[in-house]
Amino acid sequence: MLKKKKIMLMTKLAIYDKLEGKNMSKASKYFRSDYVSWHVIKTIAAVTIVYALCAALWFIYNSELIMQNIMSINYFAIIRYAVLLYVVLLLSYGAISYIVYSVKYSKAAKSLDKYEKGLKQLAKICVEERDKTVETAHDEGDGE
Repeated sequence: MLKKKKIMLMTKLAIYDKLEGKNMSKASKYFRSDYVSWHVIKTIAAVTIVYALCAALWFIYNSELIMQNIMSINYFAIIRYAVLLYVVLLLSYGAISYIVYSVKYSKAAKSLDKYEKGLKQLAKICVEERDKTVETAHDEGDGE
């Protein structure tokens, strides 16, 4: 009975390790705050780069119109609108990133706890088998 339980547990742990283990182990290497902060910083950097590229594309697309009306354009209003849009995008994507990676870390922590419980069960089964083997060998040695 122990061997069947051991095989089932080992199979379950191997499947976990192959499918989820790699992704979950990345989260386990960090504290929650470090993991979430790092991903929020990466998101903010990506939003900044994409926003700058989009602003450059907008400027290139409208450059003829800008050059024709260079004296009558309200640059302060355009800059204020661009900065406001940037801040709104940054805050919204930062908040979404914070929520997503917090949930992801929580799931990883729960999953790793479950994996560790499985490893402890496997260790307990191995100790029980070893003790049975030692007792059997010891009993056979006394009979001679």
